[in-house]
Amino acid sequence: MGTNHKFIFLANPKPMKIIPGLLQCAIFVIFGLQTFGQTTTDCSRFKVGSFKTTIKGIEALIIRNEKIQTEIIKTRNIKVTFYISWHGNCSYDLRPTPETLKIHPGMSQNAIVHVAILKVKPGSYIQQSTSNFSTAVITSEMFKL
Repeated sequence: MGTNHKFIFLANPKPMKIIPGLLQCAIFVIFGLQTFGQTTTDCSRFKVGSFKTTIKGIEALIIRNEKIQTEIIKTRNIKVTFYISWHGNCSYDLRPTPETLKIHPGMSQNAIVHVAILKVKPGSYIQQSTSNFSTAVITSEMFKL
């Protein structure tokens, strides 16, 4: 009777339908736990260097060192510099330098642009920028040169 019972179990299609579902669930859990364990993104390779981005059809060159970020928009003959201060691994604030305030007197000396790096890719990153002087939220991709 025991052998016959095993044969009935293997011949029954319902248990076989459960196995692929369990396998998919197990794979999802394993990969999900691996991703969940990676709570920090390494943004350190983007803290200094040269970058290119395009926002609303306008291309900008960004040159960044440990203390200063320079943004150049050649098509509009604009060059601005900001003090940069990193907060944690993947977010930073930009504040206009005195030189930028002289060139652009309409900019507030208290202006702050907050940038959060949302996703890191092999040669670029996705960032989201907000500020204390506008309600705009700008998401863009920065390509390392």
